[in-house]
Amino acid sequence: MALSSSAPQATSLIVSVLLIEITQTFRISIGEASQMIGFCSVLGIFTSLIMTLLAVRYSPTHIHNVGLVLCVLSVLGSIVAPSYSVFFLLYGLYIVGSKLVLPMTTTIMGGLFSGEERSKSLGVIFAGQAVFFVLGYLFVGFISEWRLAFAYFAAPFIVLSLLVALRVIPLIEVGGKGASISMGVRSIYRSRSAVFCLVSSSISGVWSVALGLATSFYRDVHGIPLSTVTVLTAGMALLYAFGALAGGRFVYRLGMKKANAFLRILMGVSLILLMGTGNTFFSVVMGFVLSLLSGANTPAGSGLRLGLVPEYKGSMMSLNSAAASLGSGLNLALMGYLMISYGWATGGIVVGGLGIIGGVIIHLFVTENPD
Repeated sequence: MALSSSAPQATSLIVSVLLIEITQTFRISIGEASQMIGFCSVLGIFTSLIMTLLAVRYSPTHIHNVGLVLCVLSVLGSIVAPSYSVFFLLYGLYIVGSKLVLPMTTTIMGGLFSGEERSKSLGVIFAGQAVFFVLGYLFVGFISEWRLAFAYFAAPFIVLSLLVALRVIPLIEVGGKGASISMGVRSIYRSRSAVFCLVSSSISGVWSVALGLATSFYRDVHGIPLSTVTVLTAGMALLYAFGALAGGRFVYRLGMKKANAFLRILMGVSLILLMGTGNTFFSVVMGFVLSLLSGANTPAGSGLRLGLVPEYKGSMMSLNSAAASLGSGLNLALMGYLMISYGWATGGIVVGGLGIIGGVIIHLFVTENPD
């Protein structure tokens, strides 16, 4: 499960590390690229909304595997993309595929485990994703050519992930095969806590902005060379993995709601400090802090949402994925606009502030319902 949830993210990893090289190939600015990538996330929103309905009827295992097939097609096409418009469409296909895979991964784990064991399992999966990023950042940074990175890194991993998934991931049956496809949405709508969780996800995008633009920020603002940034980013990914493993063990005992709210607020503050300081050392330190907090937040957030509407986990995770896509897209597009017009620091303040508001919403309006 860690492999199948990690490999589809190879595309976003390559774009994050080699965004400048991609923009140079297609002769566009970083701001334009970040805005276009952000707008592409709208596809993820529609995909997740559709899956909210279909998850009532179809096995999360089958949905997961279809998503992997789409990711394979996207990666293979990106190797030979002749223009940015084609690359943009293939990136959209990747967004669709990944939005099938990732929520179904947590749904499958939610169906196999409960309580503290679920929290620990989610921590292992998210830590596995971070280790994949460590290896990926080092390898992609070493290649330093985005087409070769797709050919020699992304393609082998995504194909292997599909083959392994078809063979070893268990089939999870759904209980609503005869129910109305809108039953999951109606159950979520009736849950006040679930609705406010979705609101929080729809306005927050701290980690998406940091993951997608921090590498370019360090290179553009602080003049850190690609080879050094790659090593720093690998270190941040290791801290993310440590945070996910540690979070999987302590967030259940602390309380999913309390942990999720507190960590979201700290993540917002960290991003503001990361992009607002002119001191390179302090900015890098805050990048490490943000990575640790984000890792710990992943099992807390997923565990909290899996317990809110336990009879329709797939629908809840798909709808939350739509809300998260909305938050990521809006924050990336907003960051791109603010970066062009006012600079990195202003963008960090606005995006970090939205992350803080998201944490406050969880604290004030969500009631935890562990199962």
